[in-house]
Amino acid sequence: MTTETHQDFRVELSERVKNIRGSGIRKAFELAASMKDAIHLGLGEPDLSPPPELKELMKKAVDDDYNHYTPNQGMLELRQILAEKVERENGVKYDPVTEIIPTLGAMNAINLAMQCLVNPGDEVILQDPCFVGFEPLTLCTGGIPVYVPLREEKEFRIQAEDIEEKITPRTKLMIINSPQNPTGAVLSREEIEKIAHLAKKYNIFVITDEVYEKMIYDGRKHFSMASLPDMKERVMMVHSFSKTLCICGWRIGYACGPAHLINMMTKIQQFNSVHPPAPVQKAIFQYVKDSQPFVDEVVKIYTQRRDFMVEKLNQIEGLSCVKPGATFYIFLNIKKLGVSDEDFAQFLLQNHRLVTVPGSVFGPSGAGYIRICITLPLETLQIAVDRIQAAAEEILNR
Repeated sequence: MTTETHQDFRVELSERVKNIRGSGIRKAFELAASMKDAIHLGLGEPDLSPPPELKELMKKAVDDDYNHYTPNQGMLELRQILAEKVERENGVKYDPVTEIIPTLGAMNAINLAMQCLVNPGDEVILQDPCFVGFEPLTLCTGGIPVYVPLREEKEFRIQAEDIEEKITPRTKLMIINSPQNPTGAVLSREEIEKIAHLAKKYNIFVITDEVYEKMIYDGRKHFSMASLPDMKERVMMVHSFSKTLCICGWRIGYACGPAHLINMMTKIQQFNSVHPPAPVQKAIFQYVKDSQPFVDEVVKIYTQRRDFMVEKLNQIEGLSCVKPGATFYIFLNIKKLGVSDEDFAQFLLQNHRLVTVPGSVFGPSGAGYIRICITLPLETLQIAVDRIQAAAEEILNR
């Protein structure tokens, strides 16, 4: 008996996957990987080391053979610490037993929630521009992304009246990211209250991505929508330790929301990632209470870098930028150069060995901008500014 093999067989992929674009951020990162002298202003990852105390706790967890399964919803001790943090800092009281779930980073929390919330054909309102992962997650659930343009004259803060224009009977969900990636915009309490009013008026659930809640500058205050009256059951808050504790690769985030939603997310997590890594959970719950001094130092460093870059970039002919209120991103307006954001990013990479991300990868309204990450020492950022200036001058003098 012989078995025939057919070399031309190719498995047919789902239509949902076919419609997903690759990450423009990763594309830029991969293009520059072979360029030894390239300066990387593309990937949104802190350049600073995690706190030494946290690293020691992580090592101890490993040395103590903390290598077994935890509950699918994560360690109860961690959830209890997170409940205390959220009540103290975000003004919302959650039951650690039923309303909090640690996850493999913030993106996994949003992914789990969207699988539980979105049916094919449901519309999901997104900021435009927005973090590159929101559209693919919407498409993976069969949802329809609906973009609400952000306006530079409003410092890229999404406005309730612009959201209302996009609401239809099929609108199921809003994803509100504040402080925001890629623009660094921070919504005021008044602006969040207006969006919450829309959620109640039109019966729309809200996922609030609050990953950058502590990376905020100039005395601004982060405000959580879930703390408003009658909003706790209409909101799922998503948080992460990746940026503030400089542990992006550890993959630990968490979500707080209605018990029935958290229960369904836990069911999916048990068949998806099972739970976040046990040693990471152990280290985080032992450290998080004492993390604020480290976070304050991180914010101090990035404030200095932000102020330096904003001043220098706004002095370059043909370029301008809004001073971001948070995050470690600058959304640089290049429209006066007369070239597309993709072409300018490519020009910076090929001619000046500088990695940036075209604004259009974050949504249609990002066209004409590039995102710059200030996750490098000041002396390196000075070299980067010099290269950006040289590139802009070359283009303007053509």
